[in-house]
Amino acid sequence: MPRWGGTHQAMLRLGQEALETGRFDIAIPEVYERLRDDCNGYAAARPGHAKKMRSALVLFAWAAGRMSAAAAIYHELGEDFVDQPTSYIEVDLDLVKRDREPHLQKLRQRDAEKAPGKTTPPAKDAGGGKKGG
Repeated sequence: MPRWGGTHQAMLRLGQEALETGRFDIAIPEVYERLRDDCNGYAAARPGHAKKMRSALVLFAWAAGRMSAAAAIYHELGEDFVDQPTSYIEVDLDLVKRDREPHLQKLRQRDAEKAPGKTTPPAKDAGGGKKGG
């Protein structure tokens, strides 16, 4: 929107791209990659807004059906996640939580396995344990 530095032409282009995808079952069709780049760019350029922009990206990823991406960004943010970071997309955060939870559990499990002091059991001999055959 122009009041946030955008233009009416950019709004029209976004709408046209959304129509071209033929996807009407999600709030943000196949424009997620551009939204991701925009959010990451704003977060880098304006560190004071980084939490808000990355939190918005969680919602954009969720709306685009990118549950793994939503979970990864949320996991990275941790307690810095902002509950309602934008007025562009208002969602029921319980739905977002429900959808990203399985993906988030995998990330937490991966982190737990990589934790300091965690040892990996030695690999078993693939040949049945007998040497020399």
